[in-house]
Amino acid sequence: MPTRIESVCLQTQAAKAKLTVLTGQSKTGEGQRMSHFTRIRTKLRNPEYIRQAMKTMGHAELRQSGMVFGHDGHRRRVDLVFGVGDGQVGFKSGKGGYESVADWWTVGIEAEDFLGRLNREYALQAVMGETRKQGFSVQKTEKLKDGSVRVVVERWV
Repeated sequence: MPTRIESVCLQTQAAKAKLTVLTGQSKTGEGQRMSHFTRIRTKLRNPEYIRQAMKTMGHAELRQSGMVFGHDGHRRRVDLVFGVGDGQVGFKSGKGGYESVADWWTVGIEAEDFLGRLNREYALQAVMGETRKQGFSVQKTEKLKDGSVRVVVERWV
């Protein structure tokens, strides 16, 4: 009986992520310290794909859980912590997915740009991970001119 190869081509779009800022800069009274932490709700749900995406982007995981530190010793409890730029970006499990938690002033990177790149890389990692779970192997990935990524997968059936 002849064997057939099933081949699928998938594309992830380079759409700009809509970011929902949950909390921003909080000012305190005269002579008191100021926190610059921002929590941003994301659509990221799988911590393993977050780890893979951050690693691919060149950011090392510092701790699986603990504190993310910002300006003037301020800190927030998170589930994942990565070194990014001059600071740290954390992820905290929340309703419907993970929130990014960072003092973006300390990190030195625009939150919207960074999270847009992270969302694209996360989508690619999720597509590749989920197709592998279904028995496919990734044959080729290709970045297209419009910023989307073409992924070719196949499996023996």
